[in-house]
Amino acid sequence: MESANRDSADVPGLCPDCGQSGVRLYRVRATGERFWVCEECDAAWRPGADRSKFDTDLSALLPDEPNPWKAIERADGPRQVHPQQALIDLAANGELSGLWLGMHRTDALTVVDAPHAPASDRVVTAGDVSLTFEADRLVGIAVRLPLTGIRWPGLMSLSSSPRLTPAPRSEALKALQDVNVKPLPDTSPDDRTAEFQAVGRRIRLEFDQDLLSAVSASVARS
Repeated sequence: MESANRDSADVPGLCPDCGQSGVRLYRVRATGERFWVCEECDAAWRPGADRSKFDTDLSALLPDEPNPWKAIERADGPRQVHPQQALIDLAANGELSGLWLGMHRTDALTVVDAPHAPASDRVVTAGDVSLTFEADRLVGIAVRLPLTGIRWPGLMSLSSSPRLTPAPRSEALKALQDVNVKPLPDTSPDDRTAEFQAVGRRIRLEFDQDLLSAVSASVARS
């Protein structure tokens, strides 16, 4: 079983717990920490653990995550990444470098290293990222994109996830069109702004001299 202990991305294998061939290498989006996990039964193995026998499970490995699958991503080998993947992830999925719309306030503040922000603060700004909360849930993520470089706060600065960039306006708009994010009804993109909708979300892009200068995603109001 020598190959079962290799911590490289090219050695998937059978799960000793469920017998399925779903063991893959994953990483935590916010920290880059890697481990093996069975996509069928959630059995998990820490780096160096003997994958021929049960080690732990995903919930035990990430006990502070209410939904651990939301906090991790596949790390087994290269993947084709859209140049504006971070924009797509935020618009289509409400996710950005360890944050996601709907997560608990405490978890979101930990990601941006602002755990002691007063509970009365509906909007908390850290670096170039602003978070909006409602009833202890994250309902809005906004990011400024200065040409001098984005100041990513806390764990976001360590994340290996794709990064937002001041992309050309045409490139940013095409990225959202490619994943069928629809323009907000009764609006049309102009030189300064563009607003879109996805399932349960609204997305707003702002432009400065034909470059993307700010992005925000928020929970849609019914």
